[in-house]
Amino acid sequence: MSFSVPNNIVDLDIQFQTTQFNVVVHKGDTPTIRAYLYENDEAWIPTSDYTAHLAYTTGYETNNAPNMITGDISTTSNYVEFILNTNTSSFATTDYFTQIALRNNTKQYVFGDGMLRIKKSPIGVL
Repeated sequence: MSFSVPNNIVDLDIQFQTTQFNVVVHKGDTPTIRAYLYENDEAWIPTSDYTAHLAYTTGYETNNAPNMITGDISTTSNYVEFILNTNTSSFATTDYFTQIALRNNTKQYVFGDGMLRIKKSPIGVL
């Protein structure tokens, strides 16, 4: 029997960015965020020259540079995946303003934004 990694799923449509996503995980988790990409309700599969980025920061309106996580882009479907390790010092137990963007050498597209909430965990870290 094999097991797959559980994903936190978000659907992002570049034409409908008024709906924000909300991902809640616990400190010590290593969650995967899988973001499905759409353009006007149609699956959007990026070409191989794009890279995916998840930016997170506690200060949306400050000059603090966001932390960045590079994601893995599916070559056969319309999703990107970001693996988080919330057991590191870069993640505090708090709420983060988050954006998911794809970029290549000449273009950048923010597909959506939302909140990443890191909650305290009563069982702690493994």
